Amino acid sequence: MPTLFKSHLAAIISFLVFIPGNLIANKNNDAILDSLYQEVKQELYNNPLRIIHLCNQAMTYHDTNLNRKAEFQLLYAMAQRMQGDYEGCITTLYDIQQLLKNNKQAIIYGKANNLMSICYCYLHDYTTAIRLNKEATEIFQHHNDSSLLASAYNSCGIIHAYLEEYSNADKYIKKALKINRQRKDLIQIAANLNNLCIYPGDFNEKINYINEAIIINKNLNTKWSISENLNNMGMQYYYAHKYNKALEILKKAYNIAYSIDAKGLICDNYEYSSKVYQALGDYKNAYKKRIALSNLRSKTQNVNKLWAIERNISQKQLQAQQKNAEQQTQHYQIKLWYTYFTAIIIVICLLAIICLFIFQRYKRRKKMELIKTRYQLEQSEHEIAKLKVQQQELDIKNIKQVLNNSVKETTDVAIFMQTRNELLDKIYDQIKECYKLNQTDIVPQLKRINAFIKQNQANNKTSNSILNLIEKKSQEFIERLTLKHPSLTHGEVHLASLLRVDISTKDIAILTGNSPKSINMSRYRLRKSLNLESEEDLVAYLKSI
Repeated sequence: MPTLFKSHLAAIISFLVFIPGNLIANKNNDAILDSLYQEVKQELYNNPLRIIHLCNQAMTYHDTNLNRKAEFQLLYAMAQRMQGDYEGCITTLYDIQQLLKNNKQAIIYGKANNLMSICYCYLHDYTTAIRLNKEATEIFQHHNDSSLLASAYNSCGIIHAYLEEYSNADKYIKKALKINRQRKDLIQIAANLNNLCIYPGDFNEKINYINEAIIINKNLNTKWSISENLNNMGMQYYYAHKYNKALEILKKAYNIAYSIDAKGLICDNYEYSSKVYQALGDYKNAYKKRIALSNLRSKTQNVNKLWAIERNISQKQLQAQQKNAEQQTQHYQIKLWYTYFTAIIIVICLLAIICLFIFQRYKRRKKMELIKTRYQLEQSEHEIAKLKVQQQELDIKNIKQVLNNSVKETTDVAIFMQTRNELLDKIYDQIKECYKLNQTDIVPQLKRINAFIKQNQANNKTSNSILNLIEKKSQEFIERLTLKHPSLTHGEVHLASLLRVDISTKDIAILTGNSPKSINMSRYRLRKSLNLESEEDLVAYLKSI
């Protein structure tokens, strides 16, 4: 018993020592991180590479403040974007979203969405860019933050500029500029003025905007922003066809960007210079700038990969530190309270065993009931399946009967047509014999032909039965036709029913005993009665009714 007491006492002392030590360490971390945060904010628009280094340094400290951690990641992402690493920037912003996934209405979450929309815009995924910008705007409106709303409007204007919707771009960026002028936020005013000059427009107005932005950025000593301003000024002179002046300004922009190793701005400078040289017809220098742009982007991608690896290592180290601290805390707590909870655990285990036994018994009974119910259900399904098979057999029998009747009717029509054609051929042959006879023999021959025709007139009953069959089969069609066109005559309705079943003009003439010419005239009158245009197909129209 004394030994157990000593172990508990030692655990309690260790726990009490650990908590103050941890609190002191956290306070020191907070002071360091606050200092780093202020330094990062001051240097953001002056030296993006240093920002990346400082943010990586901040990630090595254990930070329990999720919002501050997210702010460091956001500044890191902004530096990546300024260096032209849009993919890396998006990756970092996604990490922020994962960090704040339980608080999607947080301001920092909206900032991440807003910055991500710009990156997707630069990568030409405008649909995603517009969606993210809209989500950011809604968050800022929810918090009623005019400064952040201005940043969202500014981003929206940039997206419209890339879509070459310059009037909309002007509207949103000037809306942001108005808000920032009211707030006297010089950094954002300069950014808005700069963004008004990323696309063509009134040259004098654009130059005034960019000059005002340069004056502000010189006072703020933000070299990166000044280089960006000069790049855009060079493009305005390019749009105004003042190419030599454009090259002069772009060279100044390059020198500043090179001095702070701003690779993203250097890439833009190479691209703009290439366009100017091409406009001047100096294709050699234009090609050199394109090659330099390609090489630098290739190097930037490799550096970006290294930054991504370093960031992942920092995150893993931070996670390991957090996990280690949590494990130590759990270890001391378990060691301290282990004895006191042993008896409770035993009781809980006994209760669990009893509950498990009762549950298993209940489960077994339910299983038997389920098996019985399934058997009854299977029997019912068997009976239903048997009835379905019988019904299907009956349906098949009915279908076969209908099919046989249709085949018989079709065969009767075909036989009648063949017989009538053979009869006509015989009459034609007998008439041809008249041509060979003399005047006295023609009359007896014609009498024989007349007798032959009367002899075969009994076949009209077959013709009438076929016509009646077609009319009977087309009864529903005839009702619809007369309902739609009540002015049709009986003969026109009868002709329509024959045409609808694809009987040719020649066969209709045979069935009705009329000449093909007469049938064609009836077709013409039917078209007029149906008010059909010349290009409309009569049979197709009848089938559509």
